[in-house]
Amino acid sequence: MQFVRNRIKIIFLMLFIVNLIVVTSAFYILPNRFFYDASDIALEKGNEIGFLGSYLPTILFYKVTGLRYLPFPLIALIQYLILIYTLFKIVLLGNFDKINVKNILVYLGFL
Repeated sequence: MQFVRNRIKIIFLMLFIVNLIVVTSAFYILPNRFFYDASDIALEKGNEIGFLGSYLPTILFYKVTGLRYLPFPLIALIQYLILIYTLFKIVLLGNFDKINVKNILVYLGFL
C-alpha cells in the first residue's frame, strides 16, 4: 500500500511540474488575443462591478483582493497552486493510477 501511495505522489508531482512550466511560460508564448478577457477582468474598463453573471463577481473579487495589480503570470501561478492543492486532496483519497470517473476528471484538470 505504501508503494502505491508513493507511486501516486510521484505521478502527481510529474504532472504538477510539467503543467507548472506551461503555466509560467504561456503568458510569454501566447499572443495577446488570448488575454483580452483577463485584461477586461483585471483592469475593469467599464466599471461593471456586481454580483450577477460571471464577469461581474470576478471583477469584484479581483478588486477586493488586489489581484488586479499583479502581473498575469503571477495570477496564473496563484490560481494554478490553488487548483493543484484541491486536486491533490482529491487524489490522496483514492487510487490515482486506476482509470475511473473521478481520476478522469482530475486528469482533465491538468489539461
